[in-house]
Amino acid sequence: YALPLWPSPCGGVVSADVCRPVARIARGIRWGQSLEADHHTGTTVSYAGSEEEIRLSTPIDPLTALKKAVAAAQEVVLDPSTMSEPGPGSPLAYYLHEKSKFVFMGAGSDSWNVMDIGRYNAHLSNKHQGFGLGPKTVLGIPCYCEKNLKIDYVGQVAGKREGFFEENGTRFLVTRGVRLLKPEEGRWDLWEKILHLVFAASESPEVGQAQLTHIHSWLKRSYMSLVAGVVTNQQALIILGNADSGKSLIQHKLITPILGGQEVKAFDYFTGRTDFNGEFIEATHLFCDDNRMMSDRQSRESFAGRIKEFTVPVGITRYHAKGATAVSLRTMHRVSVMQNLDTADIRSLPELSHSLGDKISLLRASSFMIPVPNREICERIRVEEQLEAELPAYIWWLLNVFQIPAPAEGEEAEATRFGFASFKHPELIAAVKSESAEAGLLDIIDMHYFRAVNESLPGVTGVAFKEMNVSKRVLRDDLLGSDNKFVANRARQLIWHSSALHPLLKALESDSGRVKKARRGWTIQPPSEED
Repeated sequence: YALPLWPSPCGGVVSADVCRPVARIARGIRWGQSLEADHHTGTTVSYAGSEEEIRLSTPIDPLTALKKAVAAAQEVVLDPSTMSEPGPGSPLAYYLHEKSKFVFMGAGSDSWNVMDIGRYNAHLSNKHQGFGLGPKTVLGIPCYCEKNLKIDYVGQVAGKREGFFEENGTRFLVTRGVRLLKPEEGRWDLWEKILHLVFAASESPEVGQAQLTHIHSWLKRSYMSLVAGVVTNQQALIILGNADSGKSLIQHKLITPILGGQEVKAFDYFTGRTDFNGEFIEATHLFCDDNRMMSDRQSRESFAGRIKEFTVPVGITRYHAKGATAVSLRTMHRVSVMQNLDTADIRSLPELSHSLGDKISLLRASSFMIPVPNREICERIRVEEQLEAELPAYIWWLLNVFQIPAPAEGEEAEATRFGFASFKHPELIAAVKSESAEAGLLDIIDMHYFRAVNESLPGVTGVAFKEMNVSKRVLRDDLLGSDNKFVANRARQLIWHSSALHPLLKALESDSGRVKKARRGWTIQPPSEED
């Protein structure tokens, strides 16, 4: 071919057509000025004399730079819209717009990686470890991803399998699905003995069997929902027991592994100490353990509201991590609460109101000794290994042998909503009600107003032992200003706000029979001799 020739930096001559991609950038540059000609090759161009005399200043071999320039001139630009969706073997990536990062699986990889645009371009252009795409194609792919493959969240999501989802206007990528234990037929003798000792051995036959049936039903339905990838409602599981009753063992060695192995302590959020719950998005199991919760009405109401939020989610759940934008996703969680069996912990539990009653189950755990040697460290390790090894057999038994019982008469609606009716230990129901806020209010009313039944208590300033009529404002002022320090302190916990008194009086009106709404104010009957 008869083509004009230019001097080559390494001797000889080079065709003008070959140098045109480089020379085009040099045109219009002031005398002696340098400019990066190709950011993919690192080549720079500058004048060394006339326009025909071009000197290439490059950190790599000049001949290699010229070969790349030739390849760029001859490159066939690929259309990103014709490429497969992001995943194994695809050069496309999702774009996490909040952090300006690309979520890319890469060639020959089976895991997602979050990277900046520099690393992403390197994967696209590298011939040996990447896709070996040309510079023009590499330049267009990130722009296409930013425009068409934008996502709002990336990470693990409770109850979701791996993949891309779009729900409620939120686009998100689940990088790791829930990993469940595979059921295998076998023996689970140790777990069977432990569950019997915890829930049945110290109870009456009816109550013990009911508690065992409930814990089996709770775990079976939760596991089946995760396998099917279906979000289902489930009651919060509240277990009360003394020390050495196996509460933590049940919570962390049985419930968490069956639910996929991801758990988060939800104590601060459930008690209203924080509004941030971003870490919940990855864990199916939300637990509260033996932390001492506040017994004031505000904390108990917050606890009840949080339980409703995660046992019966209304379509979606809002997750907000500190310093990040909140996202709303449809997820599946299970809530377990383990508390000691003492007055302070019972008083901190949410009240068994009509709206909350079907959303919680209340079980009692009894103290026991593990029926195998576990005093030495090596023995404890063997016990933990045996418990872990028996879980697949227990799951197989749940799926193939155990049957969730049919609902009793009057429990059909609750069973339709949650799969089975909730269970509440009868003695725990009485204990929770006796320590409820309305019961506490009635106690301090008796201590303050009805002196006849409290003559042995010092500092009580009652007025009469007869029926009385009082307004809410006067009642609240009297209790908060009582001479009895116990009455005043308890009143500050129960009726800390003026609006807190009315719902307690309404609850007493329906339950106690001693408090009634009058035409003006409230009528309060004195306690009977039995009271």
